[in-house]
Amino acid sequence: GSETENGETTVAKSARVENTRLKELRAQQAASERKRRLTVAAVVSAVIVIVVVAVVLAALNAPKGAVTSAKTSGTISDTLAKSLAGVPSATYDTVGVGSASPTTIKSMTGAVALKDGKPRMIYVGAEYCPFCAGERWALVTALSRFGTFTGIEYAVSSATDTPASIPTLSLKNAKFTSQYLSFESYEVQDRDGKALQKEPDDVAALQSANGGTAIPWIYYAGKAYQSGSTVDGTVFGTEAQDPIGAALTDPSSALTKAVIGGANLTTARICQTTGNKPANVCTSAGVTAAAAMQ
Repeated sequence: GSETENGETTVAKSARVENTRLKELRAQQAASERKRRLTVAAVVSAVIVIVVVAVVLAALNAPKGAVTSAKTSGTISDTLAKSLAGVPSATYDTVGVGSASPTTIKSMTGAVALKDGKPRMIYVGAEYCPFCAGERWALVTALSRFGTFTGIEYAVSSATDTPASIPTLSLKNAKFTSQYLSFESYEVQDRDGKALQKEPDDVAALQSANGGTAIPWIYYAGKAYQSGSTVDGTVFGTEAQDPIGAALTDPSSALTKAVIGGANLTTARICQTTGNKPANVCTSAGVTAAAAMQ
């Protein structure tokens, strides 16, 4: 009887030990699973934190002006064309030189250079170039006092340059008609820095001999050349082009002082090549003030 009891006791003890081992194993497995889940959760959380930090840093370090409501392509609206051609004479005269810099324009000696019997004016720039972006506003506005543009397009300068993403105009398909002068333009690279328009050999030679390869480069019919911008590109902000054009009637704004000041400097140089024609433009108070600075 005792052996049976001992046998039963041994079996019972073995069962209890096995049950204990199973419980311990299950507990270990459960603990391991909890640890795995915690590790996965920690890794996911760390990845999320890293991504959030990267996004925040990218936003903080993004070039100013990189986000803009300006259009990057397409022919400009009739409204903008009229704004650029219709800046009031009183605004030109009130602004004078404004905040524009005359130092980028250098005088040349010699006879007026002609093309098709008219003073030859040349612009060389690029769509990516922030300095060209600011200068085009002054250039187009000034030239609109001597003739008529067609084919001007919307553009925005490079988002990775400084200043970044300046709302501007492109002259790559522009045509200019005037009884006073001949004007030709070349946008040598697009917004991404890819080749766009090639300068003719004679234009490249003129540029090389007068100011080098810096852009914007403007040739005033052998009487002056410009290497660099007269206009501070930071005044444009992220505004779209049409509102910028409409704002050029206010002579007290920083934008108008920069653009119209540059336009008066450009106009004064053009007048040197046209024999001060048209007289109402070339003898105006704003242009006279700009001429005195050159």
